Amino acid sequence: MVFAPLIEEPIFRLHLDLKKSHIWWSLGLSVLLISEIWYPAVLLMLYLIFLQIRVSQNNPPSQKIVVYVSAVLFALIHMVNFKEFDYSQYFYWVPFLVGIQFWIGLVLSYIRLNHGMKWAIAFHAVYNAVLVIPAVYFYEA
Repeated sequence: MVFAPLIEEPIFRLHLDLKKSHIWWSLGLSVLLISEIWYPAVLLMLYLIFLQIRVSQNNPPSQKIVVYVSAVLFALIHMVNFKEFDYSQYFYWVPFLVGIQFWIGLVLSYIRLNHGMKWAIAFHAVYNAVLVIPAVYFYEA
């Protein structure tokens, strides 16, 4: 509940201000995602490299685009939350399954850009707690 926001927020939201050092931090931390969820992690890394090049050339994409791409990648990373889901048979459910993560990614981006990283981490941790605590409490083996 707390560890994931401490890692995910810097990876997906630190670079939103388009500062070179923040993009490097996001890129470096994104290596932590490769072990289990390599395909969206590689997309994220390629995107951050592209973003670093554009910022270095003083030609960054609009912040709006950066926020939306970050939210999409955040949603894709969370597809692994559905481990026993048959994507090939029920592919049409994927937008609904990860849609909430996309919207939460947009909300977290807003919080990060307007209130700071610590508040985005705190909101993410509270959001996770609201979902995880009842699931664990009511889980039947």
